[in-house]
Amino acid sequence: MNSLHARLLVAASLVLAAFLGVTAVALERAYRDALLANLGDKLQSHVYTLLAAAEEAEGGRMRLPRSLPDPRLNRPGSGLLAWVLDEGGKTVWRSPSLLGAPPVQAPPQPPGRRLFRSLPKWLLLSQGIAWEDDAGRPWPFTIVVAQERAPFERGLGRFRTTLWRWLGGLAAGLLLVQLLLLRWGLAPLRELIEALGQVRKGERTRIDKRPPRELQPLVEALNALLEQGRATVTRYRHALDDLAHSLKTPLAHLQSLAEDETVECRRLRATMQEEVGRMENTVQHQLARAAASGKRVLGEPVAVVEVARRLAAALEKVYRAKGIAIELQLDDSVRFQGDPEDLMELLGNLLDNACKYGRRRVRLTATEAEGLQLVVEDDGAGIPEAERERVLQRGVRIDERQPGQGVGLATASDLARLYGGRLELGESRWGGARVVVWLPA
Repeated sequence: MNSLHARLLVAASLVLAAFLGVTAVALERAYRDALLANLGDKLQSHVYTLLAAAEEAEGGRMRLPRSLPDPRLNRPGSGLLAWVLDEGGKTVWRSPSLLGAPPVQAPPQPPGRRLFRSLPKWLLLSQGIAWEDDAGRPWPFTIVVAQERAPFERGLGRFRTTLWRWLGGLAAGLLLVQLLLLRWGLAPLRELIEALGQVRKGERTRIDKRPPRELQPLVEALNALLEQGRATVTRYRHALDDLAHSLKTPLAHLQSLAEDETVECRRLRATMQEEVGRMENTVQHQLARAAASGKRVLGEPVAVVEVARRLAAALEKVYRAKGIAIELQLDDSVRFQGDPEDLMELLGNLLDNACKYGRRRVRLTATEAEGLQLVVEDDGAGIPEAERERVLQRGVRIDERQPGQGVGLATASDLARLYGGRLELGESRWGGARVVVWLPA
């Protein structure tokens, strides 16, 4: 069952059916108990009527009249029976209605005790009494009154039929109301699905309808994913345009050299090496820009300290001959909301530059305050203030003696802008370079 609407409807229907079933059983049981109690009280009233009609015989013994107050006791087959038992259980009196009736077993009861029994065909009440004769001696008797069970079952059956008819109608009405409520409650989901269909068809670029409060985070995440997808496509398109534009000049230069028959082989080889190196730098830079993921909408944040420790351990081995010591000032709570490869690329370029141009000390500081701030400092010669803007351009290097391609800071700056942040250059406390990357929360 893949339909959310069907699942909710079936689940609610099962709960409603169970509730109404339990309610019907409880009401029927309560009505049955109340009806039995009422019939027991009526039988008790018949006992009191018989006691009131009893007369004294010779010696003060109890004697019941031939004509009884309730006409049903005088009519055979009326369904109401009465008889009196002595102490040994022997019948000493019976009502005329017992004529032709099947025998009903009823044990004698001690004086003052009442017993109400529900038999398969009869409802029976036995009341123990003590009748004093003229000498003051008590004579124990048991007055038994019985009524046929059929009228009780008919009344209970009528109540059961009426109850289930009403509960059935109520269930149908509640199911209809429930169906309407489900359609009304799930309407925002249908609107969201419709809006996503329009986005898939290209009729809109984002979901503009204001959803209920519970769906607001989902809609915001979907809009962010759509924007991220568009930004990725745009980034690839721009990277390809920039790559094509950047390769146009060195390719034209190489073509002109190839067509010039006066160019010496040594010069041609040197020029080709220079232009190929420049094209390689351009390709690597544009590939790094295109491969950057950008800020992730979904996913677990990356612990900066883990990436920093791996990079520091690797770079200290690479620059072991210089005796570089990388100091990390950050705690485990600092997180980067993005792709781990982007963080690796960003910190790798910054720390590699610091180790390359620093003398012995490199420090990485990371703090979180309305965003993530990464600071890399070294004790090298630093970057002159006049060159700080130019050094962020790809292929530009101030110190030509160090190996490199001049794309590290440019790539780091592009990554910072990709995440909506910025990269700033300054002077460290030791006189070297200080690179600050700020990424918004």
